[in-house]
Amino acid sequence: MASGTLDPELVPGLCAEGFAVRVCRPDPANLNPALIRPPVLLILDLGTDHERILDFAERVRNGLGDRAPEAIALAEGGEEIFERAFARGARDVLAKPVASAVLRVKSALHARASSSLPGNLGGYRILRLLGRGGMGTVYFAEKDGLQVALKVLDLGTEPADPEALARFRRETDILRSIHAPGIPAFLEAGRVDECFFLAMEYVPGETLYIALHRKALTEAEGARVITDVAGALEAIHKTGLIHRDVKPANVILSPGGGSKLVDFGLAKLAIDFGLTRSDEVVGTIQYMAPEVVLGENATPATDAFALGMTALEALAGKSPLLSGTTDEMAEQLADGKVPRVSDVAPKLGGAVRRVVDGLLEPKPKKRMTLAEARAALAG
Repeated sequence: MASGTLDPELVPGLCAEGFAVRVCRPDPANLNPALIRPPVLLILDLGTDHERILDFAERVRNGLGDRAPEAIALAEGGEEIFERAFARGARDVLAKPVASAVLRVKSALHARASSSLPGNLGGYRILRLLGRGGMGTVYFAEKDGLQVALKVLDLGTEPADPEALARFRRETDILRSIHAPGIPAFLEAGRVDECFFLAMEYVPGETLYIALHRKALTEAEGARVITDVAGALEAIHKTGLIHRDVKPANVILSPGGGSKLVDFGLAKLAIDFGLTRSDEVVGTIQYMAPEVVLGENATPATDAFALGMTALEALAGKSPLLSGTTDEMAEQLADGKVPRVSDVAPKLGGAVRRVVDGLLEPKPKKRMTLAEARAALAG
């Protein structure tokens, strides 16, 4: 799949390599097809509209979560646009004009990296790919008849990244220490050569983000998601940790109707200033609390706000903030211009409406707590 106006001379070469190429503009109407039929690779042809293209690619990758494809950017201009593409998640950036042979080789290389399976790791038989993200690759695997989700960080294929390993180990420690219905159960962790792996409970189902591209949740379904995720967050907060990346792509809806919160790679202690530079904003912008956008430290109230925005999107069927660029969304949140239920789901009433609006209170000291949200929905 290519985002942007891909040079038509490059398409035949990609097709000859065996790729089914779909060229599309970075418009909202093209987001759903990209999520329903996930691409194995994103080729971003950056031009004067490069920010819009990078925003579109970021939304595709956020929507697919751990199933996100790698991205190659084709760019021309100064060093700034190359750095911008890398900062926004591109794995490779090629200078335009790009030779067809070079693009074919690079595309094949990155597509193989996205689809190849390691076979066996730590006694686990790898059955299929569940997803790929910035914090590792997740496989559906089996060992002694037990089906698991196996998260793998392979430091043998790229230069050593101490921060990536530290985040991976932190996620392992979190899952090992926390036992809650809304969090996948830890099974074991280990290392094989330069591959670090984490085996956890396999949660069947799909992410909330993918489910929302069919239809919005009902009031009862939304209440269940809020209750389950709030319970998981409370268990995390009791240990002094903050999740920092609550969003629909990190909530799995099980066939039985329950929800589980996943991906703890960005979690950290509220009093811990490691693994994050003082000038770095961590998380996904449209679920980020106003105080974090303004540079304040994350707190349990930060996760509560992200849950409120996740619930609002679930009940409306789409994010109310996706009409602007990343910078425009950040400015809106920093100014405390937070969407309300009446703005995007006016027919919703009762306890769910009060809870969502309470969780989305711009000022953290006035924001509804997770315990208050669960109590209001239980009543």
